[in-house]
Amino acid sequence: DRCLQLLTARIRSGEISGDSLASIRKELEESLNSAMKANASRPSTLSAIELAASLKMEDAINRARQLVPQTKDEAIELRLVNALVTAGSADGLTFAEKILVSDRSAEVRRRAVQAIGRIGSAASTSALISHLAKLPADVQPAAIEALTDRADSATELLGLVRDGKVPSTLINANQAQKMLSLKSKPLADLVTKYWGVVRTERDPARVELIARMRNELRTSSGDPVAGRVVFKKLCAQCHKMYGEGAEVGPDITRNGRASFEQLLSNVFDPSLVIGSAYQGLTVVTKEGRVVSGLPAEDSPQRVVLKVQGDKQEIIARSDIDEVVPSKLSLMPEGIEKQLQPQELHDLFAFITLDKPPEDPAAKLLAGSRIVPGESSKSDEFPVLLEQLLTGFTTSKVGEGGVAVLADYYGRPAVRTHPVSRTEACRLTSSTTLPSSSKVSLRLSVASHAQGDWQLTVNVNGEIRHQSIVKCKGKDVDWKEITVDLTDLAGQPVTLELLNKANDWSNEFGYWNAAEILTE
Repeated sequence: DRCLQLLTARIRSGEISGDSLASIRKELEESLNSAMKANASRPSTLSAIELAASLKMEDAINRARQLVPQTKDEAIELRLVNALVTAGSADGLTFAEKILVSDRSAEVRRRAVQAIGRIGSAASTSALISHLAKLPADVQPAAIEALTDRADSATELLGLVRDGKVPSTLINANQAQKMLSLKSKPLADLVTKYWGVVRTERDPARVELIARMRNELRTSSGDPVAGRVVFKKLCAQCHKMYGEGAEVGPDITRNGRASFEQLLSNVFDPSLVIGSAYQGLTVVTKEGRVVSGLPAEDSPQRVVLKVQGDKQEIIARSDIDEVVPSKLSLMPEGIEKQLQPQELHDLFAFITLDKPPEDPAAKLLAGSRIVPGESSKSDEFPVLLEQLLTGFTTSKVGEGGVAVLADYYGRPAVRTHPVSRTEACRLTSSTTLPSSSKVSLRLSVASHAQGDWQLTVNVNGEIRHQSIVKCKGKDVDWKEITVDLTDLAGQPVTLELLNKANDWSNEFGYWNAAEILTE
């Protein structure tokens, strides 16, 4: 049975073709005809039908055609449908489309999409295009993946976007990049016009997005049960969590959630760090198909990729025109564009739990929520500061001590105050700066609505920045400050952030962020 399945897989992938295929058919035709007559519930009978159909034996195609509507086993049904697709029978599309529009589970319908995608004809493209807008949200990504494999189907997909029938946000950045890999100028123009400019390098602006999301998600109210639904729709195509989902990317139950900061980076800036085991490949075939995924095998005979939807694509080396390593993570950027704000809040309510939401012992990841508090005791300052100003400490604060506010004019904030008219509150951190071509300190600060204060930034005792922090007009305004530290890259430094008095009237300093950035 296993040998029959291996032969079938190699025929489908194109590893066996031409004279070799004809030779195998001649050698096995008699024994396969005999095996196909046995009870269809036997595994070996099903495998014989699959192999014989792959060899385009008419009896096998007829037997598969008869068995599909009779079987009650979905796994067997899908195997028979795929056998008909491999045989080039029009019935393969007919049966797969019936499954696609049924009320079956999302997983079964995704498998039907993949079968239709393998056909690669005008009829199969039409089937996916005609049903795309009405498919469930957790089936649509599989259809988009299939439609972006070829230039003709990708062009029709962008036609739907142009006509406003599906939103452009259904297409992720990697699928847009995949369409450009098809090297069709008209298609590339459509991608730019109706989807946008495709980046081939990591976007440094993701740092600003992470800062905004850090504020938003730590103070939002999300439902983890609803978040599990969002996870299944968007993330479970490639990731598993608490036993649910596909095993293409890392299992999020155990990976990528060591801290809230790591989780933010992995979700919103996935290309910042790509582990060697998750370096993607894009394969362009000689017939003009593009497949992107994680390499499971790269041999002289074939390339095997793990792709979205927990599926393996096997491409014979002889069918490959080009193999291109991806500089970007296969987890696409732009999740914030694909989800509504509440969906994003719900998703993070789910993925920041260390156990499933129904488990009464489930706890939030450290740092994933702002915990308001206030203290004038110096031994309690570190816990308060750590929530927003990681690595910074202070020993003396004036009026009100150190306070953490969940919402100060739209952002969480640490509040400090000068010790006196002449003595500043000093926030200090000692660290070694990263070795990078550009290193900077990013600060986000604000003042009291009826006051102002002087900010001074010292680095190794040298003043690097001074400014007055005050409101613009009557409204409190958050001020974004960047201090260039590139000349000290790779070196140990002591950073001092001073909240100094200006006119001694509501000299409170409000700090939303103090972080080292690199490019």
